[in-house]
Amino acid sequence: MASFAQHKLFGPFFHNGSLLTDGKLFHYAAGTSTLKTTWNDRAKSSESMQPLLSDANGLFECYGDGLYDFLLTDSSGATIRTFQDVLLQDPDPSGEGDSLASASTLVLGTDGDVFHVTGTTTIDAISGTQAKVTLVFDSAGLTLTHSASLILNGAVNHLTTANEIMQFLNEGGGVWRQIALSLETILTDVTLRKTIPRFRFRDTTDGQEYNVAVSGGDLLIQENTGTELSPTWTNILAYDKSATLWTVTGGFTVSGTLTGILPPVPIGTGTGSSYAHAGAIASSSRNESGIIFCTSLTLDNGHTITIPANSGRLIIVASSFITINGTITGSGSGAPGGALITTVSTPGNPGSHATDQPGGGGGSTDDSFAGGDGGNAYLYGIPSTITWSNGYVGGGAGGTGSKQDGSSGSAVTSRPSIGIDALMNVWGGAGGGSGGRSADGGSPGGGVSMGGAGGASIVLIAPTITLGATASLNTSGISGGGANDTPTLGGGGGGGAGNVYIMSRSFTDAGATFTLSGGTGASVGTSGGGGGNGGNGVKYIFNY
Repeated sequence: MASFAQHKLFGPFFHNGSLLTDGKLFHYAAGTSTLKTTWNDRAKSSESMQPLLSDANGLFECYGDGLYDFLLTDSSGATIRTFQDVLLQDPDPSGEGDSLASASTLVLGTDGDVFHVTGTTTIDAISGTQAKVTLVFDSAGLTLTHSASLILNGAVNHLTTANEIMQFLNEGGGVWRQIALSLETILTDVTLRKTIPRFRFRDTTDGQEYNVAVSGGDLLIQENTGTELSPTWTNILAYDKSATLWTVTGGFTVSGTLTGILPPVPIGTGTGSSYAHAGAIASSSRNESGIIFCTSLTLDNGHTITIPANSGRLIIVASSFITINGTITGSGSGAPGGALITTVSTPGNPGSHATDQPGGGGGSTDDSFAGGDGGNAYLYGIPSTITWSNGYVGGGAGGTGSKQDGSSGSAVTSRPSIGIDALMNVWGGAGGGSGGRSADGGSPGGGVSMGGAGGASIVLIAPTITLGATASLNTSGISGGGANDTPTLGGGGGGGAGNVYIMSRSFTDAGATFTLSGGTGASVGTSGGGGGNGGNGVKYIFNY
């Protein structure tokens, strides 16, 4: 309630053609039959009578504070007219009163019309005599409950933010209506409170209208393909909350890395694909590599897809489903290992680089001819020129001293954030380094001391992927070559394994077998250092 009352002059009134000099004016709290006080002065030191009596000029004069209903009668009490919801409020507000603790019924003090509200107890009702009140909520997380007696914008409950300011109008009868949010609140937290929340705006450059709306819990971004007065809202971007799925109408361009989401599967021939868009691919045993685009792919128990040597990967992208009950093997089909050294007094050759797991280093000879380093695992795709200083995990170092073993490749167990673009650039495990060859001469024989080849990557992308109990995926690296007590050579390093990448919306693994072992480095007994092991592969499952 304000400190001062507002002056009010009613009339002059006429009744039945004559000046009303003996009229009565009753004053009530708005919407009720409860008498509400008026005064004879602004300072409220003297209460006026109930009812007020008109003077010789047909006038009624009083001071009031709050929301009133007035009833005008003649001298006998017969009703002439009513005046409802009359707000009398002094232009000089009373200012801030003492802070109020939040409660189910927030009882306003009589010392102001601006109050800080402390705490986070839910407020269901407001009680007070002020015509209008401003509340400052000190804490975030307080709920105001919309009801017939506490009418909130949009007819929904409201959760406060810290230092939020709200204003309420006293409609009488214990009913309070929210009338405003503070400008600061509007600017920092735009809240749409309508049956269908909607925010409509226009591009000032070309005049195109856009709309952001919520319908059925889904977020819609729309453009107006109609007119301003008769809009037709067409979705250009929609977010299905229940399915956690974005739908884009028309094409889109990505600048940078598209991370963690699967765009629509292309229809038509893909670069590096074994097929044009292949439709439904039936089960059979065959060789496959590269990228396959299809509607669906099935591989039955007893059938095997083999990834040929040096292919590096098999990527299957299906727009419907992939079901595997048979075998996909890419063992030894990744990056080649370091080639056998055929010249005496020569260090070993390094393994070839790849993307998934590093290769092991080759062993050195008894006269300190070093083994070749294992190939690196480049996590962002193999660069055209191997000069990067970061973004990769180095292969195991070749042995350097007399009969020194090569180091094993350190398995990459976590990677940078992987998106669809990154999966299209995987290329299997790196090769192991070959062993060095000493000055002793002699023939090393067939594949003795070669670095082992890495395993290929297997990538499966589809909305639904099922791996049955008989399914088997093999991306292992090949062991390095070597023979015990061969006097001229160090042992070859093992190839790094390829990884398995599965990206789907619905993935089922009924007990499939995953073989993701790095190749073992070769031991050559007492004649030289042994090769290091290749890194073990990892299975990555991504849900979009």
